[in-house]
Amino acid sequence: MSLSHYTTLEAAQAILENKSLKLSMGAFLAANDPRETKYWHFNVNMNATENRQLFHERRISEQIKQGIGSLSFTRDIKNILGYYRPRMWAQYAENHRGICIVFNKRALLNCIHEYLDNQGIIYNGKVKYINPSESFRVGELNDITQDDITNENISKFESEIFQESHRTIYLFSKHKDWRDEAEYRIIFRRCAAIECREFCIPCRNAIEKIVFGVDSPDTHEQITRRRLDEDVSKRISRYNHIIDICRNQQLNFERVRWTNGIPGQDMLPVTPIAE
Repeated sequence: MSLSHYTTLEAAQAILENKSLKLSMGAFLAANDPRETKYWHFNVNMNATENRQLFHERRISEQIKQGIGSLSFTRDIKNILGYYRPRMWAQYAENHRGICIVFNKRALLNCIHEYLDNQGIIYNGKVKYINPSESFRVGELNDITQDDITNENISKFESEIFQESHRTIYLFSKHKDWRDEAEYRIIFRRCAAIECREFCIPCRNAIEKIVFGVDSPDTHEQITRRRLDEDVSKRISRYNHIIDICRNQQLNFERVRWTNGIPGQDMLPVTPIAE
């Protein structure tokens, strides 16, 4: 099974430039659903004003989420490959001008475990898309009390939230509106003794191929049809640089071709685009 990671040319270059090709673990707080970025309400009946309870809940949520790293991918579903998803290209890869890095799922998980196992705990799985009015049962933590909220007992909250019975609803659930993304998520809970920092995972052995968007530069003729301004010049330079990296690292690469809305493979030019 493959996992597809859509990104910009600039971000792809940062991943691929290092000889070991390092994938950076993102922050859970930087995700795109309010479920991840906003505070959790724990539904404990406190003997305090509502504003005071919200104050503590926001602080608790932020502290817990700051210790969580995450990686998000699009998985293959039915007859649709993860890197042939037009909406994902439009939303996450610069409207078809960016890149999709395709990983072998098993090899990627091996890379992540090898690099992070001694620094924390790794969880992975499909994201569940649910109707919040029916299924978001946050707050049903067994042993959380008013005192735990008032004293901001972070360790107790963490031990509850990361239990298998609660982990899916807190960390692997999103609003049903996101369901077409078919997300596969990897969560990293760092050890308390490990200071918060960026975790860059060597992933060369897990990359199956690099896929360029249909509107990536392809020929000098195409570029000269429009004014070669500074932004276009930078994009061409990045594009050529990434092609060079792929060749040097012996990575397979291709570009998406769309014919009447049907995706296919398009060959890329052998020679660099004139800058």
